[in-house]
Amino acid sequence: MEVSRQSRLVPTQHYRPDIDGLRALAVLAVVLYHAGLPLVSGGYVGVDVFFVISGYLISRNVADEIAAGRFTFAGFYERRARRILPALSALLIGSAMLAVLLLTPAEVTRYGRTLLAATLGLSNMLFRAMATAGGGYFQDTSEPQLLLHTWSLGVEEQFYVLLPFVLLALRPLGTRTAWAVLLGLAFASFAWSAWTLGFKPNYTFYVVFPRAWELLAGSLLALRPRRAEVLQPAAVGRTGLAREIAALAGLGAIAFAVLGYGKATLFPGPAALPPVLGACSLIWAGESGRRTFAARLLTLRPVVFVGLISYSLYLWHWPVLVAERLLVPFAPPPAATALALGLAFALAVMSCFLVEQPFRRRQLLAGRRAVFSAGGAAMAAMLLLGASAALGGGWSWRFDARTVAALAGNEARALDVIPNSCLDWRRAQREAPADALCPIRRGGATKVAFIGDSHVAQMRPAVAKLAEEGAFGDRD
Repeated sequence: MEVSRQSRLVPTQHYRPDIDGLRALAVLAVVLYHAGLPLVSGGYVGVDVFFVISGYLISRNVADEIAAGRFTFAGFYERRARRILPALSALLIGSAMLAVLLLTPAEVTRYGRTLLAATLGLSNMLFRAMATAGGGYFQDTSEPQLLLHTWSLGVEEQFYVLLPFVLLALRPLGTRTAWAVLLGLAFASFAWSAWTLGFKPNYTFYVVFPRAWELLAGSLLALRPRRAEVLQPAAVGRTGLAREIAALAGLGAIAFAVLGYGKATLFPGPAALPPVLGACSLIWAGESGRRTFAARLLTLRPVVFVGLISYSLYLWHWPVLVAERLLVPFAPPPAATALALGLAFALAVMSCFLVEQPFRRRQLLAGRRAVFSAGGAAMAAMLLLGASAALGGGWSWRFDARTVAALAGNEARALDVIPNSCLDWRRAQREAPADALCPIRRGGATKVAFIGDSHVAQMRPAVAKLAEEGAFGDRD
């Protein structure tokens, strides 16, 4: 990409409060979805909105530096480390404390593996493997996963390992050709996502390539060929109505997905188009600086504030909600959930202003070498902590020998009585869909259902054996 042309491609960086407002919309959708609010049954699409924002901002920043001849990999990864590692390290320490207090040895052993993966930026790959064996992201189970939400960080960081290399490789091709290549990559990723969704949904959900088109959508918006006069006042007047319509349409598309999707929606694939294109529309509409109606909503001070703490809020809300459900396991009352959300918000504020901001503003560890040294030490400590949990008996030192034996026996008996994928104690039976049932055999003309608690569940092995021996004839 020629420097003279590239400089016209990418506008000078400036703060966009409407993008912080869009972050707030995304994180609130995710948080309220995880809190179980029925109104936001598709709130998980907030992650897709985050992907678009991230692709837009980071691609623009990298392209700016390449065009100016000042891009370095050390500088790029220093910024990523300052942005990601401090708050993530605090979250991982907090999750380890919760694991010590709330999890059994077997659960801590599995937690240790997720801690290792989260530290290495590979959570998405681990949870994909676990989901393949056990049911997927949307399945309700009794297994507490304090770090499940870090899968999205894995997708982003794997994408950003490759992005600078791609943009540098495309630089000699010229503006339009380079953009066309990125468009081709995005289309290939989208087509792959749509194709694999039907027979490998967990792969499509967790793996970076089927998700890359969402980040590339932001990249394509940031790097699209355009003339400098697009940003001039006269052009703003000519395109004002178009931007107003685009902003409202974008807001509506995201709302449609948040309010209308659910666990039964085949996702991501084509269903991710409304939130992705909606986010692109809102970002495009705000590029001119024009205060559209949607922008005025997104730039309200409380909304922008939530956007500013969105990363920390995303990190902390999930382990706090998991802890709440472990402490109040049977359909926690709204007051308990509200208290958990309030605690998550308070932790997010502290994380943002006491951890995130000092590192990003270079108030702490001002030098690059200091950042890499401290980041490496923090990662090493987390890896040791994860290894001790995964390989050290699940920190069984927390209990006496009799308790450890009882917990191990109880877990083995529970898995023998009823498969782990069928454990769903928190959902009322009238709400359980047909595919949540756990038949002993499949086929047959007559079905008999056993409904009850653990007293009924302990009969399952005997009933299964009798069924295999034909004691019930053609009944399942």
